[in-house]
Amino acid sequence: MRSVFHRVIVVGLVLSGMTACATSTAEAPAASDAPAPVSLDSQAQGAYTAENWPETARLYGLLLVQNAANARYWYRLAVAQRYLGDLDQALASLDSGVNVGLPVSFADYERAKVAATRGDAVGAISLLESAAAGGLSGKERVLDNDQLAALKGTKGFDAVLDQLDANAFPCRDSAFQEFDFWLGTWDVRTANDVLAGRNRITARENGCMLLEEWSSASGGSGTSINYYDAISGEWTQIWISPGLQLNITGGLVEGSMVLTGRAHYIQQGNTAAFRGTWTPMEDGRVRQFFEQQDAEGNWSTWFEGFYTKVPESEEQSD
Repeated sequence: MRSVFHRVIVVGLVLSGMTACATSTAEAPAASDAPAPVSLDSQAQGAYTAENWPETARLYGLLLVQNAANARYWYRLAVAQRYLGDLDQALASLDSGVNVGLPVSFADYERAKVAATRGDAVGAISLLESAAAGGLSGKERVLDNDQLAALKGTKGFDAVLDQLDANAFPCRDSAFQEFDFWLGTWDVRTANDVLAGRNRITARENGCMLLEEWSSASGGSGTSINYYDAISGEWTQIWISPGLQLNITGGLVEGSMVLTGRAHYIQQGNTAAFRGTWTPMEDGRVRQFFEQQDAEGNWSTWFEGFYTKVPESEEQSD
């Protein structure tokens, strides 16, 4: 009787366990439905973006315990410490960051904010000068910061802005602007007033390059990059379109941009001497004149087009 009773209890426990397991399995969310854990780095990034400075300081402090060689962590910890008023700690964090690779220009930029917060205008300007000399770019970095913008009127302030701006736009020298008369969106017509296509010329890479995007009336296309080579002192155009490559160099000749070099016809495998001349006209148009040299050394017209600016309203709707 006792044996039977024991078997009943065991069977009952087993059945009960099976039921509990089945219920637990049915109620448990699938692994793929569970929210992914947020990494400590992501949490710190979120706090920094939200300008939650106490949390930013706490989280980057934890991250630095794990990885003290991360320069970005030290920088962001310093930013948080400055906002929290821990200025000496902020400077110490910047020193630690520099020791593990934080660019000195970035550290000096943040040090300048600490100096400005302390009311040390002369020190802040000196640190900004150091940051600019080290390659920091963009005067908005100063103008968009309340403490640094308040330095306006301090000796050296305008010169710092000029240097930061020059660092951001290193190609504002006049040599880099010699081809700017070609900038814009243009309708291009032949000498017989037949529409050849539309050409859009835009400045790229902070003015260090002109990008040409050509669309012909017949549906063809082509692209070129044009830049002033500061080493050779010449302008270079590299053009590519289906079947044609151009590599031509040169510069201004009596007000016209004249580039010479080679045209290569991919399918035929032929290469010929090539010359392009762009001339700004008094009526605002630009004349583009292309020539090619034959095997006997004679030059002949390859293309002649006249550029007329597209109205801004039409350009925006294009």
